[in-house]
Amino acid sequence: MMDRLFDNDTVLKILSVLAAIFLWLQVNGASTRSRPPEKQVSVGPLTLQWSPPNGSNLTVVSMHPSAVDVQLQGPSKALSSIKRGNVTAWVNLSKITRAGTYTLPIGASSPPGTTSISIAPAQVTVSLDQMGTRKLPVTVRAQGSPPAKYEVRSLVPEISRATISGPMQDLNRVKKVVATVPVEGHNANFQDQSMLLPVAGNGATVAHVEVTPPMASVAATIRLKPPEATVGVVVRISGHPAAGYTISRISVTPRQLTITGAKSVIGKISTVYTTPISVSGMTGPVKGSIPVSLPASVSAVNGNLVQVSIDIAPK
Repeated sequence: MMDRLFDNDTVLKILSVLAAIFLWLQVNGASTRSRPPEKQVSVGPLTLQWSPPNGSNLTVVSMHPSAVDVQLQGPSKALSSIKRGNVTAWVNLSKITRAGTYTLPIGASSPPGTTSISIAPAQVTVSLDQMGTRKLPVTVRAQGSPPAKYEVRSLVPEISRATISGPMQDLNRVKKVVATVPVEGHNANFQDQSMLLPVAGNGATVAHVEVTPPMASVAATIRLKPPEATVGVVVRISGHPAAGYTISRISVTPRQLTITGAKSVIGKISTVYTTPISVSGMTGPVKGSIPVSLPASVSAVNGNLVQVSIDIAPK
């Protein structure tokens, strides 16, 4: 009877299938038992790296975000030895050919035996600009003051112009190149090396702009202040108002000026006069910035302009 049973092809086929299923279950179960369990770990923040843009003279102006977190998956042994330096987050700029702002996907590399499963955030906004160059005059400014009775006569840089380079949007903000020279405590001529800085109209240093050369030598001339004297200011008037009108009030600001020059000259001056102001035929007020007349060897410390106001009213 058993011989007849094994002679049946159908029975043999069924037994073969059952044997194959049993063998597969045994092998697969052993494989599953031998495979270490998978875990996940977050690595970051990682500073984003990027490939150079394809456009000529393009540079990265801003990138937001500048760092991301990368989620890795793998066996515990592989994950336990991971350090920040083993993982790289990057953005591909190689296809960008012109300046602008772009939103791009972020990629990440993972160490052997691990898999990158997520990046947070997954995208980055990148602004690129064209690089450019300009030449600007070098301006020197003093920092501090010399001792009493001394003054800065001149500050002369060894170069008159410098080259600035950087992204065009930053380059266009630069109004001048400035060298600052500390003069505090100096009572004699000296020479100093000063950093050249790109400065905007509001006086702030502009970032991302490079100055060539970065430094320059500046020659400072320090001298004794010439004698000074304080004198009164008198308004000089020419002509007469219209018939039936008269001058009712004259005011001048400032009422005194500090003048400087040879002691033998300024010692003889107690009053200085404005250039003549015509009121001929006037029926209303006359106002303006009027220069003061000074001898050739004398100058006003804060400038020789004064504000004059003349009121004219009916008699």
